[in-house]
Amino acid sequence: MAAVHLGEESETDRGWCYRTEILWTSGTPTRHVLTLSWADHDHWTGGKIPPSALAEVVLGAAAEALGRDALPDHFDASTISRRIPGLADRLSRLA
Repeated sequence: MAAVHLGEESETDRGWCYRTEILWTSGTPTRHVLTLSWADHDHWTGGKIPPSALAEVVLGAAAEALGRDALPDHFDASTISRRIPGLADRLSRLA
């Protein structure tokens, strides 16, 4: 993976939604939608870091762990954290 980019952020009734892009080392980008709930943001960080910073870490970890072919087009931060061993602990240490 070469780079992750959080694009447009919008609020939902439960948190935030990010339109994202990953530029893989092959040079080909993929686009994904990442959702993050207020509850998960507060649980992992106590609200001490911006939700966009948390979302960027989740996106990067998901891309690294799952790779281009297994990363869903649309995913939730909490759901993906359960698929990646140790990610929830890593997110809790960000605060």
